[in-house]
Amino acid sequence: MLPRGFVPLPSTAYVVPKRSQSLQTLAEAFVYWIALGMKATYERRQTEVYFVSIVVLSETKTQFNFDFFCPYQDLINFLKQNLHTGLTAQDVIRMNSQFDYKVIRRMGIHPDTPTPLVIVFDPSRKEIQFVNENQLKAPGQFLRPRNATTTSDFLNFIGTMSLHNDAGRTMLVDDMETVKRLSPPQWWKWFRHLSNESVIFDPGRIFVHADKPEEYFYDYEEDA
Repeated sequence: MLPRGFVPLPSTAYVVPKRSQSLQTLAEAFVYWIALGMKATYERRQTEVYFVSIVVLSETKTQFNFDFFCPYQDLINFLKQNLHTGLTAQDVIRMNSQFDYKVIRRMGIHPDTPTPLVIVFDPSRKEIQFVNENQLKAPGQFLRPRNATTTSDFLNFIGTMSLHNDAGRTMLVDDMETVKRLSPPQWWKWFRHLSNESVIFDPGRIFVHADKPEEYFYDYEEDA
């Protein structure tokens, strides 16, 4: 049973016809839309905002698809209200030139793979960072189940695991005894789901507390 106060993991989808646009251009445009959303939503707080999101990029013969998941509904609301599907290379150039924050990108997105993306918004320095280089190159530090205590940490864990899901590097950095003693209960529910059904990322089972977005609940119960 879902505890009171929990809502589905906030998300939005961004679908763009291929036409003559490149995947890289559209990915850059999407990053700038998130940056605009961060400024519009959080600048008045004048404090640093940090969280981990998951991005899934895919394509068909006719369109590009971007799915974006993060703990914070207010940012998702901005994107849903303002994101449009007619972005061009010229739009990206204009957005870049008019934006008064420095946008730092040390990131890569793997097509068809849930990819973790750390977002750091610092209004005091007028700077927004989009980073996942360590998740791509040095994943071990993010594959400790005992650290999956917040929504961001959990998304970081399953996103990093999705990137490196092969026989040699699937998981776990901690030894099993440490995992048993220290891992959060919600992580264990996810682990049972993974063990039974080989599912790493099922956003429909992830819920966050509406008032405390970094508190998560994994909705999985084994059949009796």
